[in-house]
Formats: sequence, structure tokens, C-alpha cells
Amino acid sequence: MPGLVTVTRPGGGRPAGPGEPPPGDDRLPLVLALFREVLDGKEVTEDANFFRSGGHSLLAVRLLNRVRAELGRELTLRDVFRHPTPVALAGLLDAAPVPPAVPALRRRVRRAR
Repeated sequence: MPGLVTVTRPGGGRPAGPGEPPPGDDRLPLVLALFREVLDGKEVTEDANFFRSGGHSLLAVRLLNRVRAELGRELTLRDVFRHPTPVALAGLLDAAPVPPAVPALRRRVRRAR
């Protein structure tokens, strides 16, 4: 998919208060990069509201999928609505569960009748 931003996974994490990343947290720049990617390159600040910056529910789902793929954390659509800024979402990542491993898909061979 053209225009995807490649981000590196952060090192360790520290406990964070709800909606606030700890000092020196390296996830905020990654979340900002994902916001920019999903919002088609629009410049966003750490306290920019996702929905006021042009986001909507379908883009929020895309953001959640990118967070899962790049950061290995599972957030919900409700999280984005309740915490619509990059700084608030970055603060939720330490407490967010890791998605379960998904088994590899295998092609099913149909038998001729």
C-alpha cells in the first residue's frame, strides 16, 4: 500500500497514568507518525484531536489496525473516541493488551466431485 509509514517498535515501556505518556516515552512520535499516515499526511500536534483534524470512524479503525501492526498493542474504537489525541492514545499503550497470535492461513484444497 503506497504511503505507509514505517515505524520502529519501541524498546521497553514504563507505567503511565491514564491518557498520559511517561516522561521520555518513545511511543508518542510513533503514534504521531501513525496519525499523519491515516490522515493523509496532514500535520498533527501531540494534542490535536483526531476527529477535528479530519478523522472519522472508518479512519479510526484504520488507525487501530496500524497501531496493532506497528506497535503490537490492541486498542478499541472506544479508546480513540475517549482519548482522541496522540498524547492520550500513547499513554494508553502500556496498559493495552497484546493481541493474540493468529495462526497462519492455509489454502484449502477442494476435492473434485
